[in-house]
Amino acid sequence: MHQVLQVLRTAGLAVVAYGIFNFLRWAYRNWTSPLRQLRGPKSTNLIFGNIREIRKADNAVLHEQWVEEHGTVITYAGLLGSPRLYTTDLQALRYVFNNSQTYQKPEMARAALSQLLGDGLVVAEGEVHKRQRRVMNPAFAPAQVRAATDVMLDKATKLTDLWATQVEQAGGSTTLNVLSGIGRAALDVIGVAGFDYEINALDEEKPSELSKVFNDIFIFDNSIPLLEILRVLVPPLQAIIHTSRSRNVQRAVEIMAGIGKNLVSRTRAEVGDGKTVSADQSVDRRDLLSLLMRYNLSPTLPEAHKLTDQEVISQIPTFLVAGHETTSTATSYALFALSEHQSIQDQLRKELLSIPDAHPTMDQLDSLPFLDSVVRETLRLHPPVPNTLRNCTQDDLIPVGTPYTDKDGNLQKFIKVQKGNTIFVPIMAINRSKAIFGPDAFEFSPSRWANLPAAASGIPGMLNMMSFLGGPRACIGYRFSVMEIKVFLFTFLRAFEFELAVPASEIKKQMSGAVHRPMIKSDPEAGSQLPLIVRRR
Repeated sequence: MHQVLQVLRTAGLAVVAYGIFNFLRWAYRNWTSPLRQLRGPKSTNLIFGNIREIRKADNAVLHEQWVEEHGTVITYAGLLGSPRLYTTDLQALRYVFNNSQTYQKPEMARAALSQLLGDGLVVAEGEVHKRQRRVMNPAFAPAQVRAATDVMLDKATKLTDLWATQVEQAGGSTTLNVLSGIGRAALDVIGVAGFDYEINALDEEKPSELSKVFNDIFIFDNSIPLLEILRVLVPPLQAIIHTSRSRNVQRAVEIMAGIGKNLVSRTRAEVGDGKTVSADQSVDRRDLLSLLMRYNLSPTLPEAHKLTDQEVISQIPTFLVAGHETTSTATSYALFALSEHQSIQDQLRKELLSIPDAHPTMDQLDSLPFLDSVVRETLRLHPPVPNTLRNCTQDDLIPVGTPYTDKDGNLQKFIKVQKGNTIFVPIMAINRSKAIFGPDAFEFSPSRWANLPAAASGIPGMLNMMSFLGGPRACIGYRFSVMEIKVFLFTFLRAFEFELAVPASEIKKQMSGAVHRPMIKSDPEAGSQLPLIVRRR
């Protein structure tokens, strides 16, 4: 017993020493940071600084106020008053995106993500990320998205049938939580299209075990407990402290690893040693991970560029998490916006009904200009991920497009940053910038995409917005996501009419991990939801 206590005491002291060392190193860097020379808002909280304000749901109004008062290059207070860089200067952000080796995800964010995602594309940095991306690019080419469109239509139709049954049982009209249904459909889509696995999230009678644990992680767990934060801040605690969330995450990781190992073995057997494999050859299985494996096994790919089996397996949680939560949230916001603007919903439905086939091709969907405008406007106005962070790995000077004045009144053409500084990337604020999109930037107006302001071409992100970021770390699956939203809207709007179930002012956004999900102001205990009145046409 004495020896056990001695071991525990030693372990406890090691954890405390580890925490003190990291805190002192962090405090010194922040105290000497050149970001303290920038103008910015006053801290509103001794512990959290301005973080609570900046993470509020529709915070583009606050961001606009900050820029008006302090300029396009400012600093705000992070944890314990640590200075963080905030900028809406498009040239500065382009520089940060294009120099992804220097500006990486913060270690804390990577540690939190890696618990579920492993060492996949979202978590990887530097040369590892470059190598993974090189191998994965062919799997997300337009031809592969075209092949996945049938899967998207199949799952969208299945959800439509489920909703139709509920609507008919209610007499032709009922209120449904569309966020939940679309989330389950999107999970089923990425299961089949991503790695040829039936998750059965839409089948409530026989859901897979993976569906159950993902439901616990993403649907019901809308907050991150203090213990989870401590496990990220002090990694040694992960071996000591276990929570219901961490157990669900671990179980999900085990299931996905099992799926991955089976897929890797099966694909190796299908390809066979020594056979020629090309990324675009005709094969029976066209799921993204199989295509990735086939390309990875190609004898024409240099050995130094190939992924290990473990790296391939690590892409499964990346596909699942990145491939369903943001897309389902964006689709839900599209239905919300269309419910607010019935004339736009009617205009879009008219265009969708011009396609005689209930199962259109990708090319047919891409030929619908107003559908494309509605999807882009939704992603602009309601980006599922409203902001992100980058950490500077070395001292640097960031060039700006418009010179700014520091707090001493000096005009500056560069932003001086040092190793360890954090850069806040204001995705939503730039998407809603009146300086870029005009005075109606806060309004849902799909018609703007027919004559986009010239300033929008300067945004350093995909599709003239920030929602998919830009540079070497731009979202690899943006084509897949856009097509899936189009398929969902095409299927739902041809079958139903949607109306607001509560006033629009009652819908607010809350952070669930990195994603802004809708909820009801008067019913926060219910967590994420988006109730809409659904009526059969």
